[in-house]
Amino acid sequence: MANTARLALQTKVLSSMEGRTDAVMVAAVDVGIDNACGVISDAHAWRELGERSSAVVTEVGVGHVTLPGAIGELQRVQLLDGTQTYNLELRDRWYVEQRYPAAEEENPQKPLLAYREGDELYFVPVPDAVYTLRVFYHARLSVGSGLTDTLSADGFDALIIAYATGHAFAAEAHSPKHAKYWGEQFGLLLNAKRGGQNLAPPVRGVDTRVSRNPAGQGYSYERDDGTVFSVYPWRA
Repeated sequence: MANTARLALQTKVLSSMEGRTDAVMVAAVDVGIDNACGVISDAHAWRELGERSSAVVTEVGVGHVTLPGAIGELQRVQLLDGTQTYNLELRDRWYVEQRYPAAEEENPQKPLLAYREGDELYFVPVPDAVYTLRVFYHARLSVGSGLTDTLSADGFDALIIAYATGHAFAAEAHSPKHAKYWGEQFGLLLNAKRGGQNLAPPVRGVDTRVSRNPAGQGYSYERDDGTVFSVYPWRA
């Protein structure tokens, strides 16, 4: 039995399926709901899905940690250390391995940069102590299938229903005309919701250039557009 949230979405989708409520159609709707969550998650850095976690802790001499589940886009990572709290510089694996090919063999120190690979976050240098990290990210949209699962689709119901309806029509070759219609409705709803986010362009987490500022108290970054800004340790 599906939980209340999924069952409600199933019921609304099936109401458009011209009376079909058989097991095959229900299965197609379920797949459509899950696929919708993935498509919607990847379409935008949704404000409703912004999350942060301070449950990530490093280990002495261990160069990586496992991130919380259901993380989509990683926004920034803070190393919490009292007045010396600062953002780790986020890079990609290629950049790190090219410039620090033997980082894991160096003496452990306080990490300065990191890169993500799957659900793992890798550090340079390897941590020399136990540090708590505050991770800012966008969660993946999901609709649980168990009785104790909670709905994290608030505000996205209409999008999920439109996508799942189009998917079910297409998957069962039930009506290409209706599949096309619901696909178009999903696109319209997606654009409308995305346009209503009123978010400023996000600061890129991966910078192409970095240098320590002359005062030696932080780092200055130059974005791709030439804008220069500085990051300094600050109080948590």
